[in-house]
Amino acid sequence: MALKQLQLRIVSTQNIEKITASMKMVAAAKMKGTENRLFAGRPFGMRTSLAAFPQKEVEEDEFDPSYALDLESYDKHHTLLITSDRGLCGGVNSAVCKAGKMSVAKFADAGKSCDISIVGDKGRAQMARIYADNMAYTMDETWKNPPSFDQACAVADRVLAVDSEQVNVVFNTFESAIAYNTTWFNCPNFAVLAAAKADAAEGDDGVPEYLQDYELEPENKVEALENLYEFSVAGTVFWGMLEGGASEESSRMQAMENASKNAGEIIDKLTLKYNRARQAAITTELIEIISGAAALEG
Repeated sequence: MALKQLQLRIVSTQNIEKITASMKMVAAAKMKGTENRLFAGRPFGMRTSLAAFPQKEVEEDEFDPSYALDLESYDKHHTLLITSDRGLCGGVNSAVCKAGKMSVAKFADAGKSCDISIVGDKGRAQMARIYADNMAYTMDETWKNPPSFDQACAVADRVLAVDSEQVNVVFNTFESAIAYNTTWFNCPNFAVLAAAKADAAEGDDGVPEYLQDYELEPENKVEALENLYEFSVAGTVFWGMLEGGASEESSRMQAMENASKNAGEIIDKLTLKYNRARQAAITTELIEIISGAAALEG
């Protein structure tokens, strides 16, 4: 490779290193903001979700992504994937999309239908390649402003407007600045379960056991459960958006740090290669000069 080309590659790689370093600093600043919002909103989201939708407890070493999928109680399922609008953030979007593909496959194997809705343009781009027929709708430009409960309610309204009996929400949960986990969250539809249970057993109002301690009004328990279901789905979406935003920025910070390190290593290798090529050129030129002088003297 010519010296000029090596020099151009070194300069361009140095520019890339400056960009990735700047993006890392921006991501770190944004992560602090998303982290503060997450810690402020997580108790509300988790309480709203877990109080209404108790999840099965599974040992970590026995974890199976399908554990949260109810393959028996419903025929029509709806999976909501919470991803980001922007890239350069590692594997956060791929992890959520992988979980979404797995859930669709699990439902298909069980003979159930499953529609998909997606928050974030990156998730839409990945899922549209294979599951375009399953996609109910997508929402992009969701992350222009920090997530709010009003925004989550708007997303939940669109999710619940799709003809389905049960919703699964898939999102990344923030663990630390260097770690996140992908979570499947099962939102059982109380009204559907209660109606089926009441039809099966005369005199049974169909209210789940863990809600028996609460007084539900009006007397139409199914209507009350429908309202609780809608509110709890919105709470789960809000929680997922907070967790997803923090996970995205932490992953982007790590990705940009790794990119800066890789750029530095490439610069070192190119510089070494450039110095060797330059030294070889100088040596060749000296040999030619000495050889020419010797020929003239002879």
